[in-house]
Amino acid sequence: MARRKLVLPKTAGTCVDKLYQLREEKKQAQKAVTAIDDDFKTLLEHTKKLLKKAKAEGTVGKVARMQINKSEVPILKDMDRLKAFAKRTKSPDLISESMSTAAIKQRWDDGKEVPGVEHMVIEKVSITKKK
Repeated sequence: MARRKLVLPKTAGTCVDKLYQLREEKKQAQKAVTAIDDDFKTLLEHTKKLLKKAKAEGTVGKVARMQINKSEVPILKDMDRLKAFAKRTKSPDLISESMSTAAIKQRWDDGKEVPGVEHMVIEKVSITKKK
């Protein structure tokens, strides 16, 4: 959408009228954006269901490509248990101000579980223009 040039009014009263007009336009635009957002979310969930049914992790249309990438991330469930584990195993790298995702993933890769942390798979969706 092209940005229109704003002409600054010469009087405060005209400025107030313009501000009101812009606020009303913004409200209408936000309603349109919300509707588009809702449609996008609905279509994304529908597409994910279709891909799951087809046992696929991506697809290509005429203009775009979609890929679902999954990765396992640690989710902190019990900080006290995590702190106790870190202290007991002399593993301060597990915790900074928050837990260390890299350190926990390394232990998972080594086949070790970390008390107070559970596995969670997150999905990242990539939609790009087809080349």
